Amino acid sequence: MRKLMLLCGALICGLLSAQNWALINPDYKYNYSLGGTDTITNQVFVAAIDTLGPDDRLLTLNRVPLVCDTCGADVWEVAVWPDAPQWLGGTVRVVADEWHFTGNGSQVILPLATDGSFWLYDTLNTIWAQMGPVVDITTFGLPDQHRAITLDNGEAIVISRDHGILSWSSGHTLIGINGPQVGRTIPTLQEFFPYEANDVLEYETWYGGCDGIGGCEGRSREFKFTVGESIETDSAILFSGWMSAHHLWYFQLGGIGSPTQYVHDYTNAAGEWIAGPPELPWSELLASYPGQLVQRLHQMAPNAGPDFCIAEHALDANGRYTIGCRAFERNEEVGYFFFSNMEAGPAGTILLNGPEDWCYPDGGDVCGVSYVEGVGMTGFNGNYFERGEHYLLRGLILGGDTVLGSITDDSILLNVSDLTASSGFTIAPNPVVDRISVNGLTAATEVLLLHDASGRLLRSLPVSSTSSEDLDVRDLASGIYLLRTMPGNEAKRFVVAR
Repeated sequence: MRKLMLLCGALICGLLSAQNWALINPDYKYNYSLGGTDTITNQVFVAAIDTLGPDDRLLTLNRVPLVCDTCGADVWEVAVWPDAPQWLGGTVRVVADEWHFTGNGSQVILPLATDGSFWLYDTLNTIWAQMGPVVDITTFGLPDQHRAITLDNGEAIVISRDHGILSWSSGHTLIGINGPQVGRTIPTLQEFFPYEANDVLEYETWYGGCDGIGGCEGRSREFKFTVGESIETDSAILFSGWMSAHHLWYFQLGGIGSPTQYVHDYTNAAGEWIAGPPELPWSELLASYPGQLVQRLHQMAPNAGPDFCIAEHALDANGRYTIGCRAFERNEEVGYFFFSNMEAGPAGTILLNGPEDWCYPDGGDVCGVSYVEGVGMTGFNGNYFERGEHYLLRGLILGGDTVLGSITDDSILLNVSDLTASSGFTIAPNPVVDRISVNGLTAATEVLLLHDASGRLLRSLPVSSTSSEDLDVRDLASGIYLLRTMPGNEAKRFVVAR
């Protein structure tokens, strides 16, 4: 067999020329699964291209961080190689029809080699490859051609005319490609936040801390946002709509041990909410690939240090794509984010000092951070030395359906204790069977918002120039409802009774 291999090498193992068989398209991002699941565990793409000659190019592939378990870091540190080659290597040199992968060993693929021909595949471990025939088949439901490359160590590689490397000897299998958008792909920003007009989201945000001298100080915000319109940019989606919010600032003016003072404020007006930076913490994860070392640049709390995490992509129990941070285990605890001063570690690593965020034994509402396809950011929870912060999704209504939690009534959120007294307009009859008449509206009233008892927005009704409106409520089930004016936020409850 070896004699045959050497003979084949002498004959230069003739090449096909009718097909393209390019293994990596620089415009695409290739999504691979390790272990045959539907989860994208690795994404491979070209990060840079150097032209070395008229028919000679060097492709630099994206890198991933690797944790060094033998670097001797102490219990409060994690040593990480921040720029390690991923499973396919760090660079690919393409000379004519030869693809030479380096970084994780040294492998050569000749995609146009004739059926049955041999070549030296692994130049470091002296593993030979034999090319199989062209087979007509489909890939991701599209007509395609495959070729199998068998290795003399018993492993195999499969390549595609149109989709590059389908499977590698490491066990990685191609399950989708971002670019042509085939197969399993990483969702776009719009797919993570598919909010449309009249959708409602409610979040609770907080940051605060205490120290031994200055005392405790913090700010919180409970807000409900009703979506109107959206504008998508490269890194964020700007939603305009209506914001109802309760703001609270607490502090100890005289330092630790002095009485805590509270300042309340409220927002009830047209506003904006941003899906992405700078509004959301860890929004950098939305543009990450699996295994990427991500630095958080948009902190909620003032004077917060840079945090690092390794992006982890997965599917939840409902099959929705999720992005969060890979946990680190140190001292029998699980930490998610690490502060780093970019201190050089052993063996070319950097030391991530911390951990800054812990999953406490009780779990709490959220450990770490989570973005969910079609839902948005479900939560972030950071607990640090003498400080903490969170950003938690409490309720979400999409297309009129409550998909998560519940929505708070404005009478609670805005501290409206007596809706009847605060309302200048009237509703009659009340209770009602089929139609109500709304009278006493001011000239400034533009919209009437109809909510159910849980606060869910049911309708947004433009107001005419008159001071009264006649509304058909025959489609409403028996129960309690809230009618609000915008602007102005005058509100009144009425009862549908049948």
